[in-house]
Amino acid sequence: MWKSHTFELMTATLVVSLVVALGCATAAGTDEEKWRKVNIEYDQLVEMGKYVEALDAGKRSLELAKKAFPRVGPETAQSLHNLALVYHHMGKNYEAKTLFQTALSVREKIAGTRHEDYLESLRGLAMTCPALNECSKGKTLLREVLAVKESTLGKEHPGLVHVLTNLGSMNLRFHKYDAAEAYFRRALRILKKRPKQKERAYVSSLQGLGRVNMARGNYERARSLFNQALSMAKKGPGVHKVGVANALAILGRLEWLEGKLDRARVLFERDLEIMEKAFGPDSPRVAACRYLLGVVCYTQADFKQAEVYFKKSRAILDKLPINKTSRRSYGFYSLGITHHAQHRFAEAEPLLLRALELASTVPDNDRYVADVLFLLVRLYNDTLQTAKAKQFQQRLDTIRANLKKQPKRSERQRKVPVARNQPAM
Repeated sequence: MWKSHTFELMTATLVVSLVVALGCATAAGTDEEKWRKVNIEYDQLVEMGKYVEALDAGKRSLELAKKAFPRVGPETAQSLHNLALVYHHMGKNYEAKTLFQTALSVREKIAGTRHEDYLESLRGLAMTCPALNECSKGKTLLREVLAVKESTLGKEHPGLVHVLTNLGSMNLRFHKYDAAEAYFRRALRILKKRPKQKERAYVSSLQGLGRVNMARGNYERARSLFNQALSMAKKGPGVHKVGVANALAILGRLEWLEGKLDRARVLFERDLEIMEKAFGPDSPRVAACRYLLGVVCYTQADFKQAEVYFKKSRAILDKLPINKTSRRSYGFYSLGITHHAQHRFAEAEPLLLRALELASTVPDNDRYVADVLFLLVRLYNDTLQTAKAKQFQQRLDTIRANLKKQPKRSERQRKVPVARNQPAM
């Protein structure tokens, strides 16, 4: 009797244990399944160009990965990478950088530094560098990625295309036009051999080659390439709406360069409309669109509308976690010159002084610092503050003397020429 009761008790305990274990396994299995479904949802949202919704899916994916896979592994690394990628596309590169670094650390432990997943996270990290004033670091990382991919995939593999276009864009930032053109042409050459591999990468390469021609002053050739890219982007899925916006923005810059301000304004307005839908109203990329519109309005002497765009742009940039950036300096400078143009000198002065303070922290920024100083000298002369005007004039003269010693850069080599009385574009 006693033995029978003990046996029944042991059996019941075993059954309960099995039920609990099966329940845990089912819960874990459910979390894993949810993680996979959310990742599919994420991919679809990105493909449709719905980055605000994709950001939410990326966050849910990371939370599920932590629950479903207690040991940090490739699934968690994938969620980290995806979330970082969305942040980067939205222009939130500070957040993206941290996530890419974490993904890299995990992927290095799992598969080493030559694995494709590790290289993609390294490429992502490199692309956050320009916005964080780390262009040289970004260029070095991209070269590292390209070298490994060439050794493992070969020099004509389509897997090289994205890093080639990234390197082309990075060289454009350094005004290395020959190098940039070589990278873009190489990417296009690879893509032409594989028609199925075109789409987004082909659009980016055409736009890059167009930017090289625009920087060199070959406007007709640039226009032809931009129109090709725009036509191709319009035929693609939702993600290509952002490609359409990029093409509209770069065409707007070209129109601006040629003095066709009304046409440029229309193109920038269409660009802003697409970007707000794709990234939300508070994205740094939207701030850039508003800034461009402000520049055009300022050039048209529509100072009130320019001020509206500049204020909205600056409101977004003020929320960035990095304080000392050239973009934030442009926000103060643009508002400062708008107030100056309307003879609102008392409002212009603190804005220009803040712009100067921020601009002075950015390396290799003497030309822009000289622009800010020039306007401050004008402001103090206009308000008969001769002592302050003289003080800033001395600093301006010193910078100009140093600039004369540097290799000359023509106005055509700027992204968009900066006149002495208008904001940088």
